[in-house]
Amino acid sequence: MFTSHEHQFASNVQFDPSHNICYVYDEKLPKMVVFKDILEFMKRLPIQKALTDQHKAFKSHVAHFWKNAKYDEMNDVINSSVSIYGEDKEIIITVQLV
Repeated sequence: MFTSHEHQFASNVQFDPSHNICYVYDEKLPKMVVFKDILEFMKRLPIQKALTDQHKAFKSHVAHFWKNAKYDEMNDVINSSVSIYGEDKEIIITVQLV
């Protein structure tokens, strides 16, 4: 959560449409030349896969998740259930997972 001081600066940030896209990992692109050292570093990190893999999230799946979601205040987790190949599975979202 922002303090009032931090929020003041955050509201002045100008966003570009490319800020909210998946990580592009192609050093052959002309604009990526300036990031060559960073790209080499990223190749060595396990997070590179998480940054570059794209998974489709269907609106119906997201809606089903939230329809069944319950917040467990005592354990600070969100519980929900989803159907995978006709079998109900429990999903638990924790702060550590996010």
